Amino acid sequence: MTTSETVHLMSSRSARAACLIFLAVGRQAAAQWTPADSHTLADLRGVAVAEDSILLASGAQGTVLTSADLGQHWTAHPVAGAGSVDFRGVVGFSPRTICAMVAAQDTARIYRTTDGGGVWTLRYDNTRRGAFLDGVAGWDRRRGLAVGDPVAGHFVVLTTDDAGGHWSDIHPDRLPPALPGEAIFAASNTALVTQRGGRAWIATGGGARTRVLRTADYGVTWQASDVPLVAGTDHSGAFALAFRGDGRGVVVGGDYRASDAKRANVAVTADGGATWTAGDTAHQVPFLSGVAYTIAGGTPFVVGVGPRGTFGSFDDGMSWVAIDSVGYNAVVTIGGTRLVATGPHGRIAFAASAALAAAAHRSVGVAAFTHADTLRGSITGARAWWDVTFYDLHVAVSPPDRSIRGWNGITYRVVGPAEREMQIDLQVPLEIDSVVQGGARLSYRRDGNAFFVAASAPQPLGAQRTVAVYYHGVPRAAQHAPWDGGFVWADDSLKRPWIATASQGWGASVWWPNKDTQADEPDSQRIAITVPDSLVDVSNGRLRGTVRHDDGTTTYEWFVRSPINNYDVAVNAGRYAHDSSVYHGEAGDLTLDFWPLAIHADTARKQFTQVASMLRCFEGWFGPYPWYDDGYKLIETPYLGMEHQSGIAYGNHYKNGYLGGDLSGTGWGLKWDFIIVHESAHEWFGNSITTADMADMWVHESFANYAEALYTECQFGKGAGAEYVIGSRKRIVNDTPPVPAYGVNAEGSGDMYYKGASMLHTIRQIIGSDSTWRSILRGLNSTFRHQVVTGRDIEQYMSVRAGIDLSPVFAQYLTTTHVPVLEYAVQDSVLSYRWADVVPGFAMPVRVTVAPQHSLVLSPRTTWQVVALPRGEPVDVRVDENYYVTARRVAATAPTGRE
Repeated sequence: MTTSETVHLMSSRSARAACLIFLAVGRQAAAQWTPADSHTLADLRGVAVAEDSILLASGAQGTVLTSADLGQHWTAHPVAGAGSVDFRGVVGFSPRTICAMVAAQDTARIYRTTDGGGVWTLRYDNTRRGAFLDGVAGWDRRRGLAVGDPVAGHFVVLTTDDAGGHWSDIHPDRLPPALPGEAIFAASNTALVTQRGGRAWIATGGGARTRVLRTADYGVTWQASDVPLVAGTDHSGAFALAFRGDGRGVVVGGDYRASDAKRANVAVTADGGATWTAGDTAHQVPFLSGVAYTIAGGTPFVVGVGPRGTFGSFDDGMSWVAIDSVGYNAVVTIGGTRLVATGPHGRIAFAASAALAAAAHRSVGVAAFTHADTLRGSITGARAWWDVTFYDLHVAVSPPDRSIRGWNGITYRVVGPAEREMQIDLQVPLEIDSVVQGGARLSYRRDGNAFFVAASAPQPLGAQRTVAVYYHGVPRAAQHAPWDGGFVWADDSLKRPWIATASQGWGASVWWPNKDTQADEPDSQRIAITVPDSLVDVSNGRLRGTVRHDDGTTTYEWFVRSPINNYDVAVNAGRYAHDSSVYHGEAGDLTLDFWPLAIHADTARKQFTQVASMLRCFEGWFGPYPWYDDGYKLIETPYLGMEHQSGIAYGNHYKNGYLGGDLSGTGWGLKWDFIIVHESAHEWFGNSITTADMADMWVHESFANYAEALYTECQFGKGAGAEYVIGSRKRIVNDTPPVPAYGVNAEGSGDMYYKGASMLHTIRQIIGSDSTWRSILRGLNSTFRHQVVTGRDIEQYMSVRAGIDLSPVFAQYLTTTHVPVLEYAVQDSVLSYRWADVVPGFAMPVRVTVAPQHSLVLSPRTTWQVVALPRGEPVDVRVDENYYVTARRVAATAPTGRE
């Protein structure tokens, strides 16, 4: 845009396209945001994520930053000859191929690096009068887009198909002409956004009208729509966009010179940007420069940022509530459930979406959950009277129009007095065509994502019945699988279709009709998937047969002989190769089947040799692999990974670590493949032992996360495993408790992973016997094998087997955000100590070192206790770091042995 540069100027004149993003953190942030140290005071506006493993940020004074450990540490990457420019945009085509965009008057430049920031080359340079780039983004690992202000009445739109190596202008004839005064703002690099599949949107301002330009074919054709946003000056209009995968989107902006004004600063769309509606005038927000969609409690949550703070919306941007008052320029989502924001003075901060959502609810004092949340997350009357025994799922997948069509036969047993209706779940925009039982069509009504079917035939107690549900539609496309799930429509590197599903969190009903609760699993299931002949489908269980059809499609029929979570049921269709072997395990011979893309067959054969050592380790700790009847499979997918039962989704690019990085920061995580180890651990915890309510997901994730340390211990010794757990603690946020509300399909804080693992490691220290610890882990998997449980079931079992009441320990780590504090004082060779910041009744023993070669096991309570120390030795109290606690020395005169 063509306004002059001022302090905190939001116009596009001061931005330029970049393929890198780095995050900066301010000296102060609100409680919901956790600051990081960017080591710069530059104004930061660009921020991005490269393949979920590398964070990027950029800004003034030639600043380009990267972080390889999800924001813990940042590295600056000087760009030769660009030390004074403003890098307002950055995009990572891969962790090593990054482009950074310069925003400057009459200067439009894009720099590129292919070695992660070491050497930069100038790949685009436009010095025409009026040239000014405002945004840069990527569609995939090769294709990208950059946009700039109009020159000679036409927007500058550039495309690349070689990851930023070359940039080409889209001919002005293919673009809507610019209106008088119309331009683009470069406040956050999100006036331009892209989605996989060739969709992109550009928000404009500065003229008499605000508009959004859109394309659905990689920029070949464009359309423009008016947006009911504030307009009329060169400093007002739309500044940032965000879209979900179902066509819903939000655009934010306003007048940056009147940033406090609550005007028409937000508009929303439900049809991919063709039409826009103004936000709720009763719940408006001040000027916003950045916006992002995220997931909180399994549902969409919109976060907006600007100079006046952070704001949240639970209804796709229609109405907003204030969260905090710290100013940021830009915000992006990481993995669907976390966010990172950048701002002035080098400010960078992180937040869990659940924490921001909770803060938004607190600010208005309203209930955090909706009627739809209750229908999805509770055992309603229309669910309670019937128990699923068998699913017979048949789905035809059509890649050209991304539609599906099929039916599911639901066999169930009547287990209680039958209500008038049965609840069957299927999410919009999918539609049910008919529901049939006993040859008769049943009537039904829709309530959001739930259908209530009226049973016509008698449903006597103990009877077994089958109802067939026929349906069709275009299922929700996953925006960021597996965190933001649905159908994944992708291409392999040879541009051939590659299709997969990932539905945990969103729920299996995002693509097939079922009783969508973890509390009810079928005893077995058929999965018959029809795909074009050029593709192979690999689903759960064992392949029973294939049938070729005259219309150029093939049906692959898979059968699962065991109980299975509905969200584990999966489609994986691609140009696969197949390799197999046999593992001689505790329960006999287990078939191992590997399904990489054919182009990766040789690489996969080497990487997947880790499966045998993983199985040996986990069978030793947890007992026999739970699915000998159904086998073990690894299936390459176009997303990172998922614990799909007997058919693990694998997308770690055949690298050790997590996409080549070590989440623990210790080096141990680089010695094994994260997805093979973590997702396979879910076969025991999550798939065999399944929690009835999402609120108890810590049972799945805490044990699976701790399994990473147990595998490290198996391979490299007990000390290595402990180092891995301890190193992972830097990822604990303590924002909200791991256990949220029950009965509303709410997923707790991401701390269920790393904090949960440290909790289990701490409990292992409390028990004090590795043989007892192993017997507890194996006992859990024999006692609750193939069962649906509650978190309380697991807690009570472990307490009984340990002979210790562990309930206060579980309550402390799972239901609060406080880390236990061991307060102590030393005076005259007497150590006084107690627990602080703990739940009532907390009395956990802890090992401490009080002097060289002198350690003690203390049994603190919340009241002061004392113990005599050896005289004449220097006292240096240190808590054994295997316990997830902190220590705090207090004044020697405070404790007296009593309260």
